Amino acid sequence: MDAIDWDQTIRKLGKKSTPQRRAILTALSRMNRPATVEEIFVAVREHHETSISTVYRNLELLFSEGLTTKQGFPGEKTRYCLKREHHEHTLVCIDCQKIVTITGCPLESYAIEVGRRENFVVVDHRMEMYGYCQQCNHLRGRLSK
Repeated sequence: MDAIDWDQTIRKLGKKSTPQRRAILTALSRMNRPATVEEIFVAVREHHETSISTVYRNLELLFSEGLTTKQGFPGEKTRYCLKREHHEHTLVCIDCQKIVTITGCPLESYAIEVGRRENFVVVDHRMEMYGYCQQCNHLRGRLSK
C-alpha cells in the first residue's frame, strides 16, 4: 500500500491520519519480518521527525484498531507487523527467532465450535508455536539422523 492507501485506511477507522501513523505503516510494509518498536522508530526517523514514545503509542493504537499484530517471546521485546488480510499462524525459533508461517488453518473449525459452545462470537485468533528451527536444533544436537 502507498501513503494514499494508508491515509484512507486510517480515516476509515475514524482516526486522524498523521504523518507518523502513515510512516509507521509504510515502514512495517517494507519490513519482511516482525520488528521491535526500536527498529520501527529507526525506520520512521529516516523520513520523519518523531519520538520513540510517539511510535510506541501509535503502534498500540494501530494494534487496537486491528491494523497490526504483536508477536514475541515472554520476557522479550514485542515485535509488530502488519495484519494480513488472511490470518497467519507461525512457528518461532527460540534461538535465532526465525519465523515460519504455517500454511492452512487448523483452528478454523475449532474456533467456530468453541464460539458456539461458549456463546461467544470469535472474530479472530492466532497461534504461535515455539521451538527450534532445523539449523538451531542441529547445532544444539537435538536432531537425530
